[in-house]
Amino acid sequence: MPELLNRLKAALADRYAIQEELGAGGMATVYLAEDLKHHRKVAVKVLRPELAAVLGAERFVQEITTTANLQHPHILPLFDSGEADGFLYYVMPYIEGETLRDKLNRETQLGIEEAVQITTEVADALDYAHRHNVIHRDIKPENILLHDGRPMVADFGIALAVSAAAGGRMTETGMSLGTPHYMSPEQATAEKNLTNRSDIYSLGCVLYEMLTGDPPHTGSSAQQIIMKIVTDTPRPLTELRKSVPPNVAATTAKALEKLPADRFASASKLAEALNNAAFALPTPPAGVPVGERTTSKKRVLWIAVTVLAFVAAGLGWLARGSPSETRRGVGRFSINLPDSLPLAFIGSASQGNGRRALTISRDGKMLVYVGEQDGVNRLFIRPIDSYEIRVLPGTDGAYNPFFSPDGEWVGFFSGNEVKKVAVDGQDAVLLATIINPMGADWGIDDRILIGSEGGYLHSVSAEGGSREVLRRERGPFLYPSILPGGDGVVVSDEGLVRRGVRVVDLTSDQDHVLRPFATGARYVASGHLMWSQWSTLFAAPLDLDRWRVAGQGMPVVPRVRSEIYGVSQWDVSETGTLVYASGPAVAEGQLIWVGRGQVERLPFQDIPHGTFQLSPDEKRIAILVKGQSDDIWIYDIETGRRERLTSGGVHDEPIWSPDGARVAFTRYEDGDVFAYVMAVDAGTEAQRLFPELHGQASSWSGDGRFVAVRNFSRGVLVVDLTESRTHEVAPRPAWGGVLSPDGRLIAYTSGESGENQIFVKPFPPTDLRRQVSREGGSEEPVWSRDGTRLYYRSGQRIMVAPITIQPQLTVGTPSVAFRGDFVNVSGRSYDVASDGRMLIIDGGKGTTTRLNVVTNFFEELKAKVGTGKGRSEPRP
Repeated sequence: MPELLNRLKAALADRYAIQEELGAGGMATVYLAEDLKHHRKVAVKVLRPELAAVLGAERFVQEITTTANLQHPHILPLFDSGEADGFLYYVMPYIEGETLRDKLNRETQLGIEEAVQITTEVADALDYAHRHNVIHRDIKPENILLHDGRPMVADFGIALAVSAAAGGRMTETGMSLGTPHYMSPEQATAEKNLTNRSDIYSLGCVLYEMLTGDPPHTGSSAQQIIMKIVTDTPRPLTELRKSVPPNVAATTAKALEKLPADRFASASKLAEALNNAAFALPTPPAGVPVGERTTSKKRVLWIAVTVLAFVAAGLGWLARGSPSETRRGVGRFSINLPDSLPLAFIGSASQGNGRRALTISRDGKMLVYVGEQDGVNRLFIRPIDSYEIRVLPGTDGAYNPFFSPDGEWVGFFSGNEVKKVAVDGQDAVLLATIINPMGADWGIDDRILIGSEGGYLHSVSAEGGSREVLRRERGPFLYPSILPGGDGVVVSDEGLVRRGVRVVDLTSDQDHVLRPFATGARYVASGHLMWSQWSTLFAAPLDLDRWRVAGQGMPVVPRVRSEIYGVSQWDVSETGTLVYASGPAVAEGQLIWVGRGQVERLPFQDIPHGTFQLSPDEKRIAILVKGQSDDIWIYDIETGRRERLTSGGVHDEPIWSPDGARVAFTRYEDGDVFAYVMAVDAGTEAQRLFPELHGQASSWSGDGRFVAVRNFSRGVLVVDLTESRTHEVAPRPAWGGVLSPDGRLIAYTSGESGENQIFVKPFPPTDLRRQVSREGGSEEPVWSRDGTRLYYRSGQRIMVAPITIQPQLTVGTPSVAFRGDFVNVSGRSYDVASDGRMLIIDGGKGTTTRLNVVTNFFEELKAKVGTGKGRSEPRP
C-alpha cells in the first residue's frame, strides 16, 4: 500500500532512507535502506501492523535487546531496533548474496561436502547462541544467508523476542512462529518451554533438504505436515541419495528424532558427528522397529490428538501461508496423488521424447494427468478441489493431454494417433494419424492445431475426418499455442534448428521470432509469454499488436520438472490457476557405468548433462553440458578433471575422431545447423567440418575418412572427407547414421513406417538393407567396438543384435542387453565400452505423487514482470 510505505519513509527519515522493498515474510516486510549516520546499506525489517498491534513497542524493544549482543562470524548482527509512528522495526546488515532457499531453488540438491560445511558452520552459530541462552526457533533455508560462500544465520532471537513480547497471545495475530516444514515435534504441538534441541531438529531438516531436495516431511496442508512431523519417520537419506556417507545419514537421523532427549545434546555434538566418519547410530534392540525406537504408540496417538486440536485452534498456517502467498491473494497448496496412480514423466522413465504429462481445464477446475497404472500410462481426471480420481477410458499409452475450450473433452496422443475423450467417461475417439506429433492446442473454432517433429503444422477438425497442412518447412513445429484472434501460433524449435520461440503468422508466410533459444513456450491469458530455461519458468509481457515480448524475461517459478526439447511439466488456466510438478531438468541424471553385475557412478554430478560419447581409448568423455550456454566439455574418467571445449553459444551431439585428437559437434547459428570440429588439446579455434553442407554430424568411420551427417532436408548422408563426395544413405525421416568400425556398414533410425525402427545397410550404400529392431520407438544405434553387434534403445531397454556381413548381410534376433531408467536426451544417451559395460545417464525416479498448485497466479506474475499488452483491434 503506497500510503503505508510513505508513512514508514517519513517515520524513519531522520535515520534511514528507505529505497525499495526486498521481500515479505510471515512476520515482517524487508526494505533496503541507507543508514544516514554511517553511510552504509542496511536491511530494515518492519513487523506486520497486525502483529505490532498485539505486541506493543515497549515490550518488543525490551525483549529484542537480549539478542543484540550476539557476536559470531556466522550470525547476522542486530544494528538497531525501535518504534516509529506505530511501526516496530529492527535493522541488520544488508548482505550481498543469496539465501540458502535461493540456492536450493536453483540447484535443488547441494554437493555433500558443501551441505556438510554449511551445516557445520550453522551449528557453530547455534551452539554459541545456545550457550548464551538464546534459541532461534525459526531455522530454515530462508534465514540462512550465503555471503561469499559463508553461511550467516539471520533473525537470530527475533522469534524469541516476538514470542516473549506477545505473552502467549500469538493466536490473536493469526500467525505462528516457525515454518511447518522445519518445526520440531515439540514446537508443532505448542509446548511452551522449548530447548536448544528444537533448533537442532530444525537444522536436521535443513540438512535433509540440502541432500535430498525436499524437507523430511511434506504435505498438501500445514495440518498434514505437522501430523507427519509428530507421527511419521522420514525416509532414510541413503534410500534417496545413495552417495550420502553413513555418518552423515546417521547424524541427520539422530537430529530428527521425535523426542528431544534422543537428539544431540548440543549443536557442537551434531557438528562433531557430521565430521566424524566413524559416527554411527546404536543398533536398536531385536524386535523393535526403527521407527518405534523412541516413540511408543500411546505417545504417538496422544500427539496426533494434540496436533489436531492445536491446528483446529486457528493458528492459521494455511491462511497465512509462506511469505510469497501473502501478497494479493495468491495461494499455494499441493495435490498428493495416490502411490498407485503417480504422474509419469514421459521421456525419462517411459518411451519417447520429452512430452507433457498434465493439463488443467481453462476454468481451472479440473486436472488431467498421465498416470502410471500397472505399468501402463493412462489419463486420469481429478477435480482440483476434490480427492476423487478416475481413469478416462480408451487412453492406454496416452501423452500430451490438452483440454477443449469448454472443458468437456480432453485431446491426447497415443503413438501417432490423435484422439479425444469425453470427461464424462465416454470411450476415446480417433481424430487423425500424424507422424511424430509434438504438442497441440484446441482453438475456439473447434479446430485443433498439431505440431510435428517432421516440420508440419496441421489443422485437424475436433469432429474428425478433416485435416489440413497449414505449414511445411525444414525443422519442427513443437507445442503450438494459439494466440488470441487465432491468426498467430507460438511454436518452439528446441532440439533441432533452434530458431527458438516464434509466432507463425497464419495469414502470411512471415514468422516473428520472440525469444531465440527459448524452449517450451506458450501464451497465457494474463497477456504473457511463458517459457522454460532448464528447470526454471520465465515470463515476459507479450505485445499482441506487434507480436513482441518486452525485455529478456524474469524467472517466475523455480524447480519445474523439465524433459528434453524444453518440455516442462506445467499448465495454467485462463482463470490464473497454475499447476506444476517440481523437480530438476531431466538430464540432470547421473552418469553411471552398468554391466557385469556392477553399478559405478562417475563423479561428474554437479551440472546438467546431455548427449555424450566415450573416446576411442575409453579414458575420456565428450559431453554436452546445459546451462547459460550449451557447451561441449571433456571429462577425464581416471583423474576426474574436466575442461570446457567450446565457449558460448548452442552446441550439441559431440563425436570423437578415431584417433581421439578431435571432437566434432553441432553448432546452431542464425537458425541453422552446422557441423564443426575442434582439436581437444591444442586450444585451436573450431572449424566447419563441411563448409557448405548443413546438418548434424553423427559418427566417424574408423579410418577417419567418412563422417555420417543428418541433413534435415535430405535425411542421412555420408561425406567423404578426402574426395569431398556425398553419399545418400536414407531419405528423411531418417537420422542417427552410425558407421561400423570398419566402415562397411551403416545403421540408422527411420520413421518412414510411422514408428521408429533401426535399419542397417552396406556402405557405400546399395538398395540392400535389413531391419534390425522388432518393436517401434527404437533409436540411438551404437556399434560394439569390434563391429559384430549393434546396440539400440527401445524405451527403457538397450537391445543388442548380432550382425554378420559375410557371406551376406544377416541380422540376428535382438535380445535385451540392459533394462533401466534412462534420461532421454537430444542425441546419444548411452555408450558401450569394449568390455561390454555401458555408460548411461541414469534417469532416476520417473514418477511423482506430488503436484503444486498456485491460485491467482496471474497477480504474482504481473507483480514480478509487469502487465502484457492486449490486442487493441483485430489484426487485418
